[in-house]
Amino acid sequence: MAHNTLTPDEWYDQYEEASVKQQYQMLLDIMQQPLSQDFLEATEMGDLLITMSDELNSNNLINESLKLIQLVQQQQPKFYKKEFPYYDKFLIEYYLYTKQYNLVEDTLVRFKKYPINNVDELFVILDLLNFYEQPEIAVDLCKNTYNTVKKSSKVISGTEDELAWIIITNLMEQLYQKQQQGKDIGWKKFETELKKYDYNENQEWLEDTKSIIATEFNLEQFLSQLKQKKLYRRAFYALSTAFYIYMKEEKQMSFVCSQEIWEIIFDFLGDRELSFKQQSNPNTFFSFDKKDLEPYISQKIYSFLSLKQAQGFATLWGIPYLYDFLLSKEIIREQVYRKVIKITNQLKTELLKSYQDNWELWRYDFINRWQPDSNVDSSELSKQAQLFTNSFEHSEPLSDQPGEGKLESFMNTVADKLGIDLDAMKHEWENAAEEIEDSDESLVGEPEAIEITKELSPSKSKSKKKKSSLGIAAQLYNNKKK
Repeated sequence: MAHNTLTPDEWYDQYEEASVKQQYQMLLDIMQQPLSQDFLEATEMGDLLITMSDELNSNNLINESLKLIQLVQQQQPKFYKKEFPYYDKFLIEYYLYTKQYNLVEDTLVRFKKYPINNVDELFVILDLLNFYEQPEIAVDLCKNTYNTVKKSSKVISGTEDELAWIIITNLMEQLYQKQQQGKDIGWKKFETELKKYDYNENQEWLEDTKSIIATEFNLEQFLSQLKQKKLYRRAFYALSTAFYIYMKEEKQMSFVCSQEIWEIIFDFLGDRELSFKQQSNPNTFFSFDKKDLEPYISQKIYSFLSLKQAQGFATLWGIPYLYDFLLSKEIIREQVYRKVIKITNQLKTELLKSYQDNWELWRYDFINRWQPDSNVDSSELSKQAQLFTNSFEHSEPLSDQPGEGKLESFMNTVADKLGIDLDAMKHEWENAAEEIEDSDESLVGEPEAIEITKELSPSKSKSKKKKSSLGIAAQLYNNKKK
């Protein structure tokens, strides 16, 4: 490897003219050389590396991604520290899929030390840890980041409560296990822990928790509380905890994972415009149509800039568990149950079909780690699991023709569909970034998802046969031609 003698502008010009395959090699070569801060900034090296990582991920070139990340870690540690949230997220996805949980913990060191660098990525990782049933790792991450997040002026107030709730939910599971084993539950110790996260002041919640942990779920009490506005939230808190217990006993799932599934499903159910009469009737509240659930899933999985793909998968595959529970407790009628399961199965099929040419499916393999719900047989599970395995094993080589990268083609397609001038947008973003850097009032929070499905909505389609919004969004997401 020859030492670089080019100026930043000369190197960048050569990079721009090269094919993606050549660009990858250029990055490998330049990363092994001592680079000044001026060179890194003048060549926009951070953007180039992230764009190349996106390209590698789009082609599912996992080993090449790992090689590039490792090289940046070793040769440019200061630079890696600045950009670590993006790269470490990929490593954690890979280590979770390959069950290298010790490496997951090692990779989280930077998030524990610098959680404010990208709080959004922190919560994406927490979702994955929860869904992959790694509550101990998730709780440790929350404990190590809680105070920093709470004290930061760059984070939206109350963000730390989500970290606290994961810790407390895990403590509730420990209390339940002690109760089942006939041991002293240790409520005083529990209350001491609550003080660390400002939960000890809510005595009503604490008394409800003690009651729910120690006694069986009472259907009559639930239905009675549900019809009283003052007790409505308490009724659903009792139901949620009963669901965690059910999943622990029936599927050996942690409280933390069950709680995450409950939250994202109720985020959907609770966002509909229903009267209190409808909300207080379980058969009305828990019933929905395909047109209700479909856009919710589509927004999480296909919306531009969305970071909630894992939640989209967990919602669809989590619904059958919740409705198995609701039916077992006689909270909903069989008719409601069958309707919801049918809708969910339809959307599962559409989602998996939309991912048949997208090799990111393996990242959401946690659904195959859960014990199956009551609506699937072993042959279906085997076929489903194989789809995820295939997505991990397949890849596509980088293009050796300039201007034909997969990511570049995708972005051009999006721009053409929406009538966007990418150069003008980049210029606006750069100006906005400079303004933010000069301001002390910036807040870290999840970016609003920019929907890319509206321009291609079924109502505007010229085809006689309407496509589902999942299918339309996936078509653009996967960079297919009409």
